[in-house]
Amino acid sequence: MKVFRKQDPQIQKTRWFFLWWFIGGFSLMVSVYGSCFCLHTPKKAVLVDYWVWAGIRPETGMEKSVLYIYQGILRKTEEGPSYERLGLFPHPLKQNIYIVYRLSGGLPSAEEIVKLFEVNAGFWIHHDVNVIGLQLDFDSPTSKLLSYSDFLSQVRAHLNPDYKLSITGLGDWVLFGHKNSLQTIEKNTDEIVFQLYQDRHHFADIERYIHKLMHLDMPFKVGLLNHQSPEIYINKLRESPYFRGAVIFVQKQNKEKS
Repeated sequence: MKVFRKQDPQIQKTRWFFLWWFIGGFSLMVSVYGSCFCLHTPKKAVLVDYWVWAGIRPETGMEKSVLYIYQGILRKTEEGPSYERLGLFPHPLKQNIYIVYRLSGGLPSAEEIVKLFEVNAGFWIHHDVNVIGLQLDFDSPTSKLLSYSDFLSQVRAHLNPDYKLSITGLGDWVLFGHKNSLQTIEKNTDEIVFQLYQDRHHFADIERYIHKLMHLDMPFKVGLLNHQSPEIYINKLRESPYFRGAVIFVQKQNKEKS
């Protein structure tokens, strides 16, 4: 037969005191220092790559970044497509690169673009440069995004699957592009880089675009300018789970006239 001994009331009070002291102290610590724990949580790493246009050479700090190297304009004319060779000439580089073309006057055939890309890619590969993809810079009207998406699917079909397909996107797409149209383009490409600038300046109302992008539920990158404090907007966008990084347009600084 088990014998139950009655505990000393003083011992019970002491145990309850320490239990409540521990619970209360822990709750106070969480309420006071909880925000500090959040502040010290490591931020999501952001990939930062660079557009290298005509007259610009890669700088220190770009060694581990992907370079988007401009190679000219492909124009659609009544006489047929016309290609103007611009940008850097092929030479040895350690970075991976995209070859970038500006499309003007409309869309040429997908086959023509891919053939041009393959020729230029061969020149860079000859210098042991790793070409990872093709980027198209075309200002498609927001109302014609589905037609542009069809064109991109054709480019994708002709492009060697070892290469990625990247495009630039207009700020207008961010504000007024139909969700289904943007998602269709996203499926036909490997990335969309929304350019948040005009000429040598970020949009005056860039915060409006940042706010819209924060609610965009598809992967995206943004294009920013190197001398316009791009880190401010990168830090804001890093909170989006769909933000995939930034491509910085490297521009020469204007020298002040004496």
